[in-house]
Amino acid sequence: VTAMTVNDIPVPKLSFSVQSDNAQISLPFRLEMFDGTATGSARLDCRKAVPGFEFSASVKGMAMEQLSRALSAKTVVSGVLSADVDVSGNGGSWKEIAPTLKGKASAQAVKGEVRDFALIPSDLRGIAAVPSVFPFERIGGSGKIERGILTSKDIALKSKLLSGTGGGTINLAFEQLDFGVDFMIAGQPPAIPVNITGPFTSLSSSVDIRTFMRNTAEGALTSPERANEVLKDAGKLLLR
Repeated sequence: VTAMTVNDIPVPKLSFSVQSDNAQISLPFRLEMFDGTATGSARLDCRKAVPGFEFSASVKGMAMEQLSRALSAKTVVSGVLSADVDVSGNGGSWKEIAPTLKGKASAQAVKGEVRDFALIPSDLRGIAAVPSVFPFERIGGSGKIERGILTSKDIALKSKLLSGTGGGTINLAFEQLDFGVDFMIAGQPPAIPVNITGPFTSLSSSVDIRTFMRNTAEGALTSPERANEVLKDAGKLLLR
């Protein structure tokens, strides 16, 4: 197949072979899109009324900017993506398949930037708001998939401006994300706990003020002047 479209996403080149054995179909494939490649295999078991499947893929060198524009009209992430996916499930349509998915996945993007999304929306005195455009060295994580929900505990972002660690869930059926990430600006405390939630097409972020105040108080011994300044405004926000 030289060209096709899946959910309005153009697929320039897809090649695969079909092997059948006792109502089980294997499809080794190679997909070229977004300047990168995905190779792997799918295995369908047609012996039941509802077909079951196993799917594994390795992604190399895909352009995150093109991919993120296809998924979201708002936030753009550039960089080069690598990923590994190994899942199984059953069903016919995506609504049937997604809640049955189980397996594991890992991904990372390197040397890129996030645009048009404020990771840390903050009007706290002493904490500069992170620009809506900032470069990063690496964003990545891994997780397990159960009943169509991917859960990760090792989300990590590294850059000169910002670093972050955390985890959360992605509901694949509803294309909904719910992450909690602790950010450090320029490696300096206090840690800023941020919740990033919403559908892929309209993510939003908010600071967990109570946890932020606790982190600030715990870091007061290392930077008492900064902690005192931040706590004044944090208290005002908490009482709104």
